[in-house]
Amino acid sequence: MTDKQVLFFSNDSEMENVSRAARDTFKYFWRELAWESRRIVPGLDLSIVKVAFKTDKGDGVPPFEHMWIGDIDFDGINVTGTLMNEPNWASNVSAGDVVNIPVSDIGDWMYVIDNKVYGGHTVNLMRLRMSEQERNQHDNAWGLDFGNPSEIELTPSGENKPQEVMINTESGTPSKILEHPMSVNMASKIEETLQTNPSVATSVDENGWTMLHRESLAGNYIAVSLLLKYGADPQLCNSNGHSAIELANMMGWHEIADLLKSKTKQ
Repeated sequence: MTDKQVLFFSNDSEMENVSRAARDTFKYFWRELAWESRRIVPGLDLSIVKVAFKTDKGDGVPPFEHMWIGDIDFDGINVTGTLMNEPNWASNVSAGDVVNIPVSDIGDWMYVIDNKVYGGHTVNLMRLRMSEQERNQHDNAWGLDFGNPSEIELTPSGENKPQEVMINTESGTPSKILEHPMSVNMASKIEETLQTNPSVATSVDENGWTMLHRESLAGNYIAVSLLLKYGADPQLCNSNGHSAIELANMMGWHEIADLLKSKTKQ
């Protein structure tokens, strides 16, 4: 994904680095949210993204104010969400405003399952710099389990851990990928739907996206392979002008991008 510097207090290089890591791993956040949208019973307690807003510069005022947004949506280019708190210094936004920013501008992300935090790169750096007492006070204020501040967990461990799946590449060489457990569990249902109604693989929704676009953006290898099997076009562009191949590459889902490339028309 494209990287873009976001300024912090005093040009904090450590904070810049963890913010960059958050952008580089945003794909895991979006994969989780993509599956959350399909759940009948919600699995996430919280899912938020941190954004830097320009301030009205003055004495003692930082150039950016970093705040969280919720109700996240993402189209491969921009992240959309609702500002969760009232700003102290940024006068151009208010709590409850819907904001739309390039994904290259996000500073952090985190989601919560059963009170356990995943992501939270900048939060954990701040926690690492706190005393034990301060850290306990911080965690109690949030009411969440942030874990070891030196370790950023991107995906759950245990039963919800991404499952290792053996696949065969176009050359016939077996390879292993880590697939979201819901992708593995839903594979037979997805294929059953495509067998019953193959047009699902080629249908374009009201926003100008196919199912292949969305699965490629979310990093679901199994779904992508099934859609290709039933006629989905990896070169078709969505309303933003991106093909499924481009979306997979933008997110860093390299195995999916390679699969899509192998199915392009010569």
